[in-house]
Amino acid sequence: MVEQFNLFKLCCNRCWHIQACDTSTGAGLFDGLEWLSHQLVGARV
Repeated sequence: MVEQFNLFKLCCNRCWHIQACDTSTGAGLFDGLEWLSHQLVGARV
């Protein structure tokens, strides 16, 4: 996915994360939101 969408070039100066998740069970959703919350701590939004 990273290579297919050329994310290294498009998002070279941004923090980004790809998290697998399952919409049926919600598996992986907490992990993705946890990563996001850690990124937002101390950031001015």
